[in-house]
Amino acid sequence: MSEYMDKRYEYISKINDHVWIGSVPPRDEPLYQKFDVLVLAAKENQLPSNYWDNIEIVYAPLDDSGNRITNQEKNIATSTALFIARRLKQGKRVLFTCTKGLNRSTFIAALSMLYAGMEFNPDIVINKMRRARGLNAFTNKDFELIYRQEAYMMINELGLDY
Repeated sequence: MSEYMDKRYEYISKINDHVWIGSVPPRDEPLYQKFDVLVLAAKENQLPSNYWDNIEIVYAPLDDSGNRITNQEKNIATSTALFIARRLKQGKRVLFTCTKGLNRSTFIAALSMLYAGMEFNPDIVINKMRRARGLNAFTNKDFELIYRQEAYMMINELGLDY
């Protein structure tokens, strides 16, 4: 069962004190009251930044239609995650969204947490995402493979036990 912030934000699941994942955010919500940064990861739902006031908007348009991830999309995901990792280290509250809050948002959120040094074990993170968002979360095999490769690379570089 996911931990919701309150009844108005039922489409959002809390991963930790700084990371939330959700589906497409409602356009009339004052998101800045709860979050500092909004990541829009759905290629088909890239709304203009003037839909929400007083919140930093980060665009990371990824495809989750079943096509293989392209090098351009991998670069979008990793560069966005590196950028968001800096925000997380600053203590910012980040809402990662895509159409259903299952694959693209969890992928970029997991990479961001990894790059911010929040958690290195990919099994722990993937299980946490699935507990929060349901068993269909993080099921895009390309996203999972890239995330695991990045995690194992960091674990090896830092000399951590897995």
